[in-house]
Amino acid sequence: KGKIMKLLNLSLAAVMAMGTVAFGADNLADSFKNGKLKGDIRAYYWDREKGTGTVEGDILNFGVDLNYVTDSFYGFRTGFSFQSSNSPFVDEDGKDAFKTDMWGPGAVLSEAYLSYTINKTTLKVGRQFIKMPLLAGSGSRIIKQAFEGATLVSKAIPNTTLYAAYVTKFQNRVDGSGDIADFEDENGLKIDENSYVFGVKNSSLPNTTLTAAYGVVEDNFDIIYVDAKYARKINNFRFNAAVQYDDTNYDDSAKEDASFYGLKLGGGIGGFDTYAAYAEVEDGTARYSVAGHGTKPLIFTSPKMDAGEYNESEQYALGASYNFKEYGLKINARYVDVDYANDADEADWLSLFATYQFSGALKGLSTTVIYEDEDHDVDKNDNQELRINVIYKF
Repeated sequence: KGKIMKLLNLSLAAVMAMGTVAFGADNLADSFKNGKLKGDIRAYYWDREKGTGTVEGDILNFGVDLNYVTDSFYGFRTGFSFQSSNSPFVDEDGKDAFKTDMWGPGAVLSEAYLSYTINKTTLKVGRQFIKMPLLAGSGSRIIKQAFEGATLVSKAIPNTTLYAAYVTKFQNRVDGSGDIADFEDENGLKIDENSYVFGVKNSSLPNTTLTAAYGVVEDNFDIIYVDAKYARKINNFRFNAAVQYDDTNYDDSAKEDASFYGLKLGGGIGGFDTYAAYAEVEDGTARYSVAGHGTKPLIFTSPKMDAGEYNESEQYALGASYNFKEYGLKINARYVDVDYANDADEADWLSLFATYQFSGALKGLSTTVIYEDEDHDVDKNDNQELRINVIYKF
């Protein structure tokens, strides 16, 4: 028994020598007992009209998202997230209009992982939500996208975040056939191959954040992405500027390689902020991720409701917002213009959206209203959509 205890003590000393471990709970039972449960309850009403009435319908979704993470036990944690969606009043038009993103009742275990943290470095294996450049799940619909694989994130180097991920399965929002999506081998781009990314984010330069990422879909394509963002406040005036570049290389010689770059300038004072952006997609169709649709739009000229346009084109965007902090209200407006190559089409988007955070007895409750009008020269590509999202977080 003494030898075993001595060996255990030496092993723990070796682990401590490698870095700092947050021990947390004294035993495994306490790690589960001291775990944290959080979640939200959602009600989303959406109305959509595409192609000047070709597809038209509305849907009311109710959903629950529950997340539980254990306390740390010698650096180890385990976590689970459960999502559900239900549309009790949807008709056939609504099912048809939202079959690719909102119509799909059911429940899914989106997270079931084991993680280990040491020296500000975390390895996580299993089902999980991921938010990284070139690999991120979208949370804009009633069901959030998730992945199955392994991620590694390290902040051990000052002012630097290093990350890597390898994913083998992807959980979309719905399956397109009237059911909630489950984890599938295909990664969301309908490619039956695994995906991985490597990246670094650094903020050593004053007021500046630099990001570089490399992603691969095996036997299909790879992506290089870099951006630089500068933000500074002078007295009451806020100023920000950013540049980005993305290069997509396809393994199939029949597919044309593509790239895009973007420029963005913004500023604000008090509760008011505004920005202007320009982007150009060169040659074929660029990619903004190896899997998933991204938690936030990547290209600077994106409209509100999707990740933007990545076919060959020139793009412009203007945006403005005002934050009434004392009232919990923020309003936004965005205009995007896209001129496609070879005069194939020209389109503009007008996005209006507002978020209200309740307080007092209703703290945790929020409402977001979004309206977007997408107008094309080619009428079949038109789209009008209204979204009203009500969420209570606890």
